[in-house]
Amino acid sequence: RSVVEVIEYDEVLGALLMEQVVPGNALTSVGNYQEEVEIFCQVFEDLHSPKLKVMDDYTSISRWFEGIQRYRKNYGSNGVIKEAAIGRAEELLEGLIQTTQASVLIHGDLHQGNILRDQKGAWKVIDPKGIVGDIHFETIQYLLNHIDREGDPDKVLKRRVKQMSDRLHLDKYRIVKWGIVRGILEACWAIENGDSWKNGLDIFERFNRLLTTI
Repeated sequence: RSVVEVIEYDEVLGALLMEQVVPGNALTSVGNYQEEVEIFCQVFEDLHSPKLKVMDDYTSISRWFEGIQRYRKNYGSNGVIKEAAIGRAEELLEGLIQTTQASVLIHGDLHQGNILRDQKGAWKVIDPKGIVGDIHFETIQYLLNHIDREGDPDKVLKRRVKQMSDRLHLDKYRIVKWGIVRGILEACWAIENGDSWKNGLDIFERFNRLLTTI
């Protein structure tokens, strides 16, 4: 539910014929930030009720975060990311994976630009990554985007996390911990690609501050 329809596919050609979402306005077009989060939560519930069947050929969340392992292998404790930050991410990631009660198939990139409105007013999801892991991680990409549209980024993040956790009955601490780890992954990816890693560190620090105040 709430996803674009796959009309036809050809495995040999590697081709998909998919429903076009018209007019395809992104979730940000709503303009009311609290309402946008509510719509996100409704789409989230549509995607995950019932739980999607997990298949072996999807990427595990452990594999998704291998960028942190590659960074550690390449730089040890001598890279540009402070040892305290990379070590904290590694510790939190291990704990999150070990305490995940059930692994489910998640979209993996469920942000505002991947939730589009069709001509009937329904919201449709596009561009899934297909990751198997903790359902709490599904909230993260939304939380990373458009952080300065609603005022102070720290307050925006805190408000969004509270609304999501209350509405979806999720553990707010797990959400924030995934955000901390995701920030370090962002930094590691940026270093691999020769880009600035500072945005990843900003994400890490923002979620890290939130963990002490929620």
